[in-house]
Amino acid sequence: MTYKINPFTGRLDWSSGGGGAFGEAVELTISGGIAVKTGAAGKNLLVDTEGDAATDNLDNITGYDAGDEVRVSPASSARTIVVKNSATMALQGVDFTMDNADDLIVLLNKGSDTWKEVTRASNGV
Repeated sequence: MTYKINPFTGRLDWSSGGGGAFGEAVELTISGGIAVKTGAAGKNLLVDTEGDAATDNLDNITGYDAGDEVRVSPASSARTIVVKNSATMALQGVDFTMDNADDLIVLLNKGSDTWKEVTRASNGV
């Protein structure tokens, strides 16, 4: 597994091959609270707000199969993604606010577009 460090920021560069087992980063945009897998989108997701709004709720991710694990990070530190704890997104009992590009959450698809949190990291604190 290869990890690349962005020489300008000193952070892991998820978009240029540093995605490890999750593959190259792909951007998904929230629409009506849902991020929909498009085409052969991988499992290393950079999620953006609908219409580049300052903040948006992520209520669900669709298009993946049972057993798939995805890593989700915000596409930009300038926009906040709130991953909502719900019947379809079983988090650790609370919503997860991602307001920094270094924040991430790993989710496991339990089937029927129902997700369970594996881990999270709020690295932009």
